[in-house]
Amino acid sequence: MEATTAPVVPGYAMGALLGRGSSATVWAARRIGDGRPVAIKVVPGAAGVHDAGVRELGVLRGVRGEHLVALVDAVPVRDPEGLALVMERFDGGSLAQVVAARGRLTDGEVVTVLSPVAAALGSLHAQGIVHGDVAPGNVLFDASGRPALADLGLAHVVGERSDEAWGTEGFVAPEVVTGSAPTPASDVYAVGALAWLAVTGGAPGPSYLRPSAATLTGVDPAVAAIMDRCLAADPGARPDAVEAANALYAAAPAE
Repeated sequence: MEATTAPVVPGYAMGALLGRGSSATVWAARRIGDGRPVAIKVVPGAAGVHDAGVRELGVLRGVRGEHLVALVDAVPVRDPEGLALVMERFDGGSLAQVVAARGRLTDGEVVTVLSPVAAALGSLHAQGIVHGDVAPGNVLFDASGRPALADLGLAHVVGERSDEAWGTEGFVAPEVVTGSAPTPASDVYAVGALAWLAVTGGAPGPSYLRPSAATLTGVDPAVAAIMDRCLAADPGARPDAVEAANALYAAAPAE
């Protein structure tokens, strides 16, 4: 099958290719029964038992939240053989696309985007799950601007060991870069890195080269303070995700 050919997913009319990862592809689609727009992530693997697909399915079935992309259905597929994860579709683009188009976001927009994302992480962490890839391409928006955290393909139970590579370059906590397993604290680091991207247009550099967020032009001191805490080199110095969500919400009026 050619890479640009949509798979056959029973019950769904397939549309355009939306994105491609190291193995999975994501397609626009509509449910035939009621026309509901969805996004379908196809994870290849014999009889749909690819570890990442099954893991993501298990996580998605166990979590719900306004700011987590919801699972609609899971369907085995034959060509390519694998598992189709049918998910809520977000047509407002990703944080990566918004920042690329806008250059930077205001303090209030940072609050609107990242306070809910941090709160969603707090919900995952409370269930013993670490996301593992909180990145600009995994924060999606619906038509109203509601943000949601996507792509739980790397999610693991806290403390679980894995030989897999973790995260997206530029948004991975320093301890994970040097070989430690991801933790809730490394997810919080990624929230700080997303805030840095949102207010500067680029990912933060290593802590030993990065200035304090307080030195960034035009960033509210309260927003800068929570950014610096999230980006602390010491995981123990970072707030937990719920604290980060609350601190961001209190830092500036949401826009």
